[in-house]
Amino acid sequence: VFGPDKDGAKLEFSKSWAKEFMQAANIPTAKFWKVNSLKEAKKVIHSATIPLVVKADGLAAGKGVFLPDSNDEMIEILNDLLRKNKLGESGKSILIEDRIFGKEVSVFCFTDGKNYSKPVAICDYKRVFDNDLGSNTGGMGCYSPPEFWSKDLEKNILEKIVDPTIKSMNDIKSSFKGILYTGIMITESGPKVIEYNCRFGDPECELIMPMYDGNIIDVFFEVAESRLNKNTVKWKNQKGVCVVVCSGGYPEKYQSGFEINGLDQIDNEVICFHSGTKILDEKLLTNGGRVLVLSTLDESIYHSREKVYKELKKVSFTNSFYRKDIALRAIENE
Repeated sequence: VFGPDKDGAKLEFSKSWAKEFMQAANIPTAKFWKVNSLKEAKKVIHSATIPLVVKADGLAAGKGVFLPDSNDEMIEILNDLLRKNKLGESGKSILIEDRIFGKEVSVFCFTDGKNYSKPVAICDYKRVFDNDLGSNTGGMGCYSPPEFWSKDLEKNILEKIVDPTIKSMNDIKSSFKGILYTGIMITESGPKVIEYNCRFGDPECELIMPMYDGNIIDVFFEVAESRLNKNTVKWKNQKGVCVVVCSGGYPEKYQSGFEINGLDQIDNEVICFHSGTKILDEKLLTNGGRVLVLSTLDESIYHSREKVYKELKKVSFTNSFYRKDIALRAIENE
C-alpha cells in the first residue's frame, strides 16, 4: 500500500497525539494545551498569553482551526465545539496553542518509512476572500516554490523536522509511509511545525502532480515496497500557480446544479482539475463548494499567474467566484 497504516496516520487524525509526538522527539512546534471541557479551557485562557489558536483534535475537512482575536471570541468558539458539538466527535477534544507568526509553507516529500525524497515546497491560501479575509476553507489556491525558499532553509527543515519525524516514527514502531505533508511556520526563531497531513493535499496536489518529473507509479511502488530510491523523485525546474473556482456561499451554505461554461476554450497549457462537478443529461454541472482548479507551470510565478488568470475569465457558472490575489505576493518579490 502507498500510504501509512492506522498508527502512522495518527500524525494527521489526532492533533494532540502529533503534538505530544513532536514534544517527545524534540521537533520544533508551538507550546500547547489539550483540554476536554470548557472549564479546563477557561483555566488555560486565563493563564496563557493571547493570541492563541484553537484546534479540533480530529479531522474537520480543513475547517477545524480557529484564530480568535479576544478571550470572548475564544470562549464562544470553545462553547460551540465542547458544548454544542459543532464538529461532532472531531471537536470533543481540543488543542489550545500559542499563536506563532511568520511565513507559512507546506513541505511535501515521499518516504518509505526510512528513506525520503527531495521535498517540494508550496504556499497555499486558506481564507476564502482576498487579503486573507473571511472563513477558513479547504484551500483557495497555491503556488510553488515560495519566494523565500532557499537551499539553506530546505536543509534546515530536512534536518530538524523531516528527518527526525521519520526516524522517531520508526522508533515508536509507527513507521510512516507515503507522502509526508508538513505544514510549517518560518518564525523568527526558525521553522516550527503547525501540523502534519498524510496525503497530497488539495489544492496542493494540483501543483505536485504537474511538477513531478517522471512516472508517479514508479515512486508509488518503491514506497509501497519499502525500497525508495531518492533519485527516483525529480521535480521540474519550473514554477507553478493554481486557483480554485468556488460556488457562491462556500465555505458556508451554497447551491449546486449550475451549468459550467467555457471549459472547452481553455488553453492546453492550463490544466483544469474537476473537484466538485457532475454530468447530468450530457451537461457539466456544479456539485460541490470547490468546483474547479486551474493549474499551470512556467519559467516564473509571474507567467504562470498571468496564464491561469487569463483562462479563469473564460470559465463561468452562476454565483462562481475565486480569489484574485493568489501568488501576488510571490511576484512582488520574485
